[in-house]
Amino acid sequence: MRQHPFFLESGPGFGELGQYTFKGCDPFLVLRAKGTSVEIIAHRTTQRLEGDPFEILRQLLKEYATPCNPNDSPLASGGAIGYLGYDLRHFVENLPRQATDDLHLPDLWMGFYREIETKENTQNFSSASLNSCISASLLFFPSTPISRRSTRSIRYPDFRLSFQLLKGYLS
Repeated sequence: MRQHPFFLESGPGFGELGQYTFKGCDPFLVLRAKGTSVEIIAHRTTQRLEGDPFEILRQLLKEYATPCNPNDSPLASGGAIGYLGYDLRHFVENLPRQATDDLHLPDLWMGFYREIETKENTQNFSSASLNSCISASLLFFPSTPISRRSTRSIRYPDFRLSFQLLKGYLS
C-alpha cells in the first residue's frame, strides 16, 4: 500500500500560484512533532529528539535541498509537503495554553518526497496515475470526525504575507 499520499489541486485566480497541481506518495523521510517531542522516520526506523521543531525542520530542509532548475516545473526534483499546526505558535511567541487537544494530531507533519508529479493546469494526469493517488489518499484521512469547523477565513493578501514570513523564518 502507498504511504502518505497527497494531492494539491490549485485553482484559478491566484496567478502563478494557481498554475500547477501536485501529487505524490511514499516519502523517504517523515518529520513529526508534538510540542518539543520530534520524530524523524526514515528507512523504517524512528529517531526521537527533543527540541524546537522549526529548527529541526530548518536543518532537514537544508540537508535535503536540491538544486533548482528554472526550466523545470516547481517541485520537479522533489520537496517537502505537510502542515504546520496552530500550536507551533508557542515556539514563536509566548501565549497562554488554553485549548484542549481533542484531536491528538501532530503540531507538525512533513513528508520529504524525492519525486512529485507536477502538471500545469492546462494538462491532465494520466487516469491510472491519478486513480492510484486518489485511492491511496482516501486511506490517509483520519477516521476521527472533526466535530467543529472554523468559520473564519483568511484573505489572500494576508495569507500570502504570512506565507512569506514563514518562508523567511525557515530559510
